[in-house]
Amino acid sequence: MAKKIIILLFCFIVFALPIYTAQAGFGVSPPFVKSERLRPGTQYERRINLLRSSADEDLEARITIDAPEIESWITIDKGLSFILPKNELHVPMVVKVDVPSGAALGDYSGQINVSVAPAKDRVAGVAVSLGALIDVNLTLTNEIFSDFKIRQVKIPDFADPGKLWNNKLFSRFFRRIWIDITIENTGNIEIAPSRVTLDVYGIPAKVRLESMAGADIKKVKPYKTEEITVSFPTKLGVGQYWGIVKIYKGDEILYTDQIAFTIATPGTLAGYSSRLRIWPWMIAGAIGLSGAIALLALAKTRVWRRIFRISAVLSRPWRIINRGIASVWLKAKIKFWRWLRNKSAPAISKTTQFKRKWPRDEK
Repeated sequence: MAKKIIILLFCFIVFALPIYTAQAGFGVSPPFVKSERLRPGTQYERRINLLRSSADEDLEARITIDAPEIESWITIDKGLSFILPKNELHVPMVVKVDVPSGAALGDYSGQINVSVAPAKDRVAGVAVSLGALIDVNLTLTNEIFSDFKIRQVKIPDFADPGKLWNNKLFSRFFRRIWIDITIENTGNIEIAPSRVTLDVYGIPAKVRLESMAGADIKKVKPYKTEEITVSFPTKLGVGQYWGIVKIYKGDEILYTDQIAFTIATPGTLAGYSSRLRIWPWMIAGAIGLSGAIALLALAKTRVWRRIFRISAVLSRPWRIINRGIASVWLKAKIKFWRWLRNKSAPAISKTTQFKRKWPRDEK
């Protein structure tokens, strides 16, 4: 009997301890979901990283929400059960809090429990699991907090759109410099930079070639991190440039950076895909189609004669004035040449030469 007990204990130590140590490095970061300035009707998100020191096998994570007053507000982007894949030490999940518009002001708290165990053991019905707690502390208020952070700014290289789109009719819309700005809204209302400016210099940066500013900027929702795009029309040709970007919060410069970018010859920029896609061709086609429809409509309704008659009536005063001006101009020229001829001819033969050269006087 004692021998059997020793054998069973040995088996437990050999097989159970490796499972425990493999999971012993599990944790979450940060271990809280906290906001002290939520407003009713807003959405708040917190990214939580599930961490483990060893990723030799798939783990199944199960989420339990223990927050009686606000449980219906909380959702997990991956669901309440998901896999932590093998070979991945860091697996992110996003806790979303949707505050109802009619929620009462005050403090709310609760916990989110994350338990993990080998996926194969849970399928078999026998699993040793470890867990971590995430504290939830939320405060609802009517106070307004307005703030944001700039996480990243890029000026992507782009290809020259070509001669057709460099026409004045299209260039303002299709020949543009794009600035991608990643903004984290840390306040509880929608917000955007008050102004974005761009000064473009050649390389080397000696002379400023263009200066642009824009204030019509898309707003980012509370507690969201989003990439917004600001674009400016440009007349720059193919080449390399420096762009000095300034982002304002009110009158304060919140962010500034100098970024290099390239305008490439069409077809030479590897992997380039125009942001405009087929829109230039669609707009050009729409303009052509609209013109064709207008001409067809005029032809079908037989309004050409009416248009001609109306044009004739409206232009009659101008035609009368034009004929009068032409007549006065002709008489002035005749008088001028008469005067010039009389001045240049000998005094004795003035009358004879005049009559010989101007048959109208003989009549």
